[in-house]
Amino acid sequence: MNRYLQVTLMTILQSTFFVSSAAQSDAKVEQWDKAYSMSIQDNSFLVEEAFNQEENVVQHISTIRYLGPREKQIDFSFTQEWPLWSSKHQFSYEIPYSAQSSSDERGIGDIAINYRYQLSEKESGVAIAPRLSMILPTGDQEREFGMGVVGFETNIAVSRRFSEEFIAHANAGTSIFPEVKGATPKGEEVKRPLSSYTLGASAIWLTNPNYNLMLEYVAEISSAIDPDGNLSFSTDHVVSPGIRAAINLESLQIVPGFAVPIRFADGDTEVGAFAYLSFEHPF
Repeated sequence: MNRYLQVTLMTILQSTFFVSSAAQSDAKVEQWDKAYSMSIQDNSFLVEEAFNQEENVVQHISTIRYLGPREKQIDFSFTQEWPLWSSKHQFSYEIPYSAQSSSDERGIGDIAINYRYQLSEKESGVAIAPRLSMILPTGDQEREFGMGVVGFETNIAVSRRFSEEFIAHANAGTSIFPEVKGATPKGEEVKRPLSSYTLGASAIWLTNPNYNLMLEYVAEISSAIDPDGNLSFSTDHVVSPGIRAAINLESLQIVPGFAVPIRFADGDTEVGAFAYLSFEHPF
């Protein structure tokens, strides 16, 4: 296993271990009760935070990501997160849109429908939220905007507050797309199951209740159908420093943010750009 993946996996395992140890320490629980507990509790840009939407509060999230000169692609996504009956259950969907400057291709990708359960509340010391997603084949596979089949994804998010000023988050997830179409050099159609495995972690520095400095890391192992019709595997690592702020207007909270994702893949390094904007309000 890649050394970076080992480090990230250990981080996630350690975060999970905190569930049992937190229940034995009142000090850990008290961290959530300090003044900073009213600080931004949003999504990290690349990593999920294990906080479901509060009851009767909806969030609208827009992101734009430029993948760098190698990909020459801009990805936009719009997400809505809704509580179902209570904060224990959350429904959300994500609509992606991509534009490739090299080929002038653009279009909607595969839409994700998500359900997330608040397994452990932050008041217990550690917040845990597993997610199950169905990915619909709404994108055009021939233009590389989709997989062409229904896919499924699972993820578990763990969040723990270490002090009044520092919160850490960890993710582990996998996705599967059965029977994805490909072709051999002779033009024969083949179908292969494609999968990916993702590990991620983020650290948030609460410099004040309305301003955060962020550092995120995501590693992904993914499969694809190569020109010979066989499966090939690749590993991407992304390190992303960023900032976000909260603008509170009575019952509306606006959170803009910006990050500089640095991608390491196939021996190459690329520097991209990421912009984030969310609106959260009662309904």
